[in-house]
Amino acid sequence: MVLLIAPGPIGTAFGAGREWIVTNLGWFFILGVTSWVAFLLWAALSRYGAIRLGGNDAKPAYDNISWFTMLFAGGIGTVLMFWGWRSLFPTFLTHPGRMLCLSRWKPPTMP
Repeated sequence: MVLLIAPGPIGTAFGAGREWIVTNLGWFFILGVTSWVAFLLWAALSRYGAIRLGGNDAKPAYDNISWFTMLFAGGIGTVLMFWGWRSLFPTFLTHPGRMLCLSRWKPPTMP
Protein backbone atom coordinates (compact mmCIF):
# COMPACT_ATOMS: atom_id res chain seq x y z
CA MET A 1 0.00 0.00 0.00
CA VAL A 2 2.87 2.35 0.80
CA LEU A 3 4.27 1.72 -2.68
CA LEU A 4 1.04 3.02 -4.22
CA ILE A 5 1.05 6.13 -2.05
CA ALA A 6 4.71 7.11 -2.53
CA PRO A 7 6.24 5.19 -5.45
CA GLY A 8 9.18 7.58 -5.90
CA PRO A 9 10.74 7.32 -2.43
CA ILE A 10 10.01 3.60 -2.17
CA GLY A 11 11.59 3.01 -5.59
CA THR A 12 14.65 4.97 -4.50
CA ALA A 13 14.89 2.96 -1.26
CA PHE A 14 14.50 -0.36 -3.09
CA GLY A 15 17.12 0.71 -5.63
CA ALA A 16 19.55 1.65 -2.86
CA GLY A 17 18.87 -1.64 -1.08
CA ARG A 18 19.45 -3.65 -4.25
CA GLU A 19 22.67 -1.75 -4.93
CA TRP A 20 23.89 -2.46 -1.39
CA ILE A 21 23.07 -6.16 -1.69
CA VAL A 22 24.80 -6.47 -5.07
CA THR A 23 27.86 -4.55 -3.86
CA ASN A 24 28.26 -6.10 -0.41
CA LEU A 25 26.69 -9.56 -0.70
CA GLY A 26 27.66 -10.65 -4.20
CA TRP A 27 30.20 -13.02 -2.68
CA PHE A 28 27.42 -14.66 -0.66
CA PHE A 29 25.43 -15.41 -3.81
CA ILE A 30 28.49 -16.92 -5.50
CA LEU A 31 29.28 -18.95 -2.38
CA GLY A 32 25.70 -20.23 -2.20
CA VAL A 33 25.59 -21.31 -5.85
CA THR A 34 29.03 -22.92 -5.64
CA SER A 35 28.00 -24.80 -2.48
CA TRP A 36 24.80 -26.02 -4.13
CA VAL A 37 26.66 -27.27 -7.23
CA ALA A 38 29.25 -28.99 -5.04
CA PHE A 39 26.50 -30.70 -3.03
CA LEU A 40 24.74 -31.88 -6.20
CA LEU A 41 28.00 -33.27 -7.61
CA TRP A 42 28.70 -35.04 -4.31
CA ALA A 43 25.19 -36.51 -4.24
CA ALA A 44 25.45 -37.68 -7.85
CA LEU A 45 28.90 -39.25 -7.48
CA SER A 46 28.38 -40.82 -4.04
CA ARG A 47 26.42 -43.98 -3.25
CA TYR A 48 23.24 -41.86 -3.11
CA GLY A 49 23.49 -41.22 -6.82
CA ALA A 50 22.81 -44.89 -7.54
CA ILE A 51 19.46 -45.08 -5.72
CA ARG A 52 16.80 -46.56 -8.00
CA LEU A 53 13.41 -44.97 -8.14
CA GLY A 54 10.77 -47.67 -8.48
CA GLY A 55 10.98 -51.38 -7.82
CA ASN A 56 13.88 -53.73 -8.51
CA ASP A 57 12.44 -54.70 -11.88
CA ALA A 58 11.29 -51.19 -12.87
CA LYS A 59 12.46 -49.95 -16.25
CA PRO A 60 12.76 -46.23 -17.07
CA ALA A 61 10.07 -44.88 -19.36
CA TYR A 62 12.66 -42.83 -21.27
CA ASP A 63 16.35 -43.31 -21.92
CA ASN A 64 19.03 -40.71 -21.11
CA ILE A 65 19.00 -39.11 -24.56
CA SER A 66 15.24 -38.62 -24.39
CA TRP A 67 15.53 -37.03 -20.94
CA PHE A 68 18.29 -34.73 -22.18
CA THR A 69 16.27 -33.63 -25.22
CA MET A 70 13.16 -33.00 -23.09
CA LEU A 71 15.14 -30.89 -20.61
CA PHE A 72 16.88 -29.04 -23.45
CA ALA A 73 13.56 -28.32 -25.19
CA GLY A 74 12.03 -27.13 -21.93
CA GLY A 75 14.97 -24.80 -21.31
CA ILE A 76 14.89 -23.39 -24.84
CA GLY A 77 11.11 -22.93 -24.62
CA THR A 78 11.48 -21.07 -21.34
CA VAL A 79 14.16 -18.81 -22.79
CA LEU A 80 12.04 -18.06 -25.86
CA MET A 81 8.97 -17.25 -23.79
CA PHE A 82 10.94 -15.05 -21.41
CA TRP A 83 13.33 -13.26 -23.79
CA GLY A 84 11.81 -13.79 -27.25
CA TRP A 85 9.84 -10.55 -27.32
CA ARG A 86 12.90 -8.42 -26.48
CA SER A 87 14.42 -8.66 -29.94
CA LEU A 88 11.20 -7.75 -31.71
CA PHE A 89 10.15 -4.55 -30.01
CA PRO A 90 13.30 -2.43 -30.48
CA THR A 91 13.36 -3.37 -34.17
CA PHE A 92 9.67 -2.64 -34.55
CA LEU A 93 9.92 0.70 -32.75
CA THR A 94 12.91 1.93 -34.76
CA HIS A 95 12.08 0.39 -38.17
CA PRO A 96 8.38 -0.48 -38.27
CA GLY A 97 8.35 -0.88 -42.06
CA ARG A 98 11.07 -3.50 -41.98
CA MET A 99 9.32 -5.39 -39.25
CA LEU A 100 6.07 -5.50 -41.19
CA CYS A 101 7.91 -6.35 -44.42
CA LEU A 102 6.53 -3.32 -46.20
CA SER A 103 8.81 -1.57 -48.64
CA ARG A 104 7.08 1.82 -48.56
CA TRP A 105 5.68 2.10 -45.07
CA LYS A 106 4.50 5.52 -43.98
CA PRO A 107 3.19 6.51 -40.59
CA PRO A 108 -0.59 6.86 -40.53
CA THR A 109 -1.83 10.42 -40.88
CA MET A 110 -4.21 11.99 -38.44
CA PRO A 111 -7.57 13.08 -39.96
